[in-house]
Amino acid sequence: MNLNSDDLYPFRAAERLDFDIVDALLTHLPMLWNGSDGEHGAAPCAPTAVRDAWDALCSVGVGGLLVPAEYGGQGASLSRSLSVAWTLSRIPAPVPFLSSAVVAPLLCAALSERELLSEIATGDTVVAVAFGGRIDDGCDGGTTLHGEVDSVLHGSDAERWFVVASDGAEPTILAVDRPESTIRQYSQDVTRPLARARFDGMPARRLAVETAPLVGEIVRRAHLVRCVEALAAASIAVEDDPASMASIAAAITAVRSTAAATDLHGTCDSRQLDVACSRTAMVSRLVADTCGRGDQQDELRASLCAIRATGGSAWLPPELCFDDEYRPFVQARQDTALTAAGGSGGERRAMRAPRTW
Repeated sequence: MNLNSDDLYPFRAAERLDFDIVDALLTHLPMLWNGSDGEHGAAPCAPTAVRDAWDALCSVGVGGLLVPAEYGGQGASLSRSLSVAWTLSRIPAPVPFLSSAVVAPLLCAALSERELLSEIATGDTVVAVAFGGRIDDGCDGGTTLHGEVDSVLHGSDAERWFVVASDGAEPTILAVDRPESTIRQYSQDVTRPLARARFDGMPARRLAVETAPLVGEIVRRAHLVRCVEALAAASIAVEDDPASMASIAAAITAVRSTAAATDLHGTCDSRQLDVACSRTAMVSRLVADTCGRGDQQDELRASLCAIRATGGSAWLPPELCFDDEYRPFVQARQDTALTAAGGSGGERRAMRAPRTW
């Protein structure tokens, strides 16, 4: 499929960075979409293609968007990151924006991981975030991770993983190198590559303990970015359907209001986020209905966008799991991570984080 910048530029009021993003990705799109049929979820593109595209985006500042300026980033607001998410998702580009340019910098900034912040901003390090696993503190004082995780967004593309795990109480954030057992996981949405891995007692570095408020806040912001990504993709998939476009506009209003309030007050309100997610879910259903009738399926970009707009978010837990209801959620994941296999204390696959929509 032949595309030029005029096909991909986001909107007239876009900032210079939005146009730079499109220009940076134009030469990489053939490799990023290679093997995709937009309908059956063909094999994802090669990891080198994703990394090359991400390096190009980091060269224009995308990787450091939320990294504080003193560590080489732009120190931008959440609202600004939503504009970039909109641009990337209208393409759509299978790059680790949500994991490495949104969630990871927010965690690093809160935990004063200064060196990693600089590496994220330059693109020298890509970070994925996993939810699950079991922590064990050995008698020698070292910390190890056990169990399995799945639905790790861009897990195969990242050199470092942040793992939100538990010892049965409050969540703990740990840092590990990408597990050697990491394998790609099937996903119909080839623009959102997932991975799974076994930890098998691998060493981990504790970054913070009792982090439910912090993780909850970051997960809520990540869900808001996910809303924008779905809406942006929907705006391509059903651009000729007036009813769907009207619903997209209503959802965007809710998302922008939530983002503005978050930037103003420093916290993402759960009730406002719920409205944004509910309106986005309505758009997703409209896209599914429209594309289910065979509309908008005649070209690759629209097909990929339709899949992205209607897909779930298995890589993110529901934001309420990190508030009052976090403890039973953690316990459920831990219970499924362990099973008595003939009395041997064997482990089995951890429960996948439930979808938001």
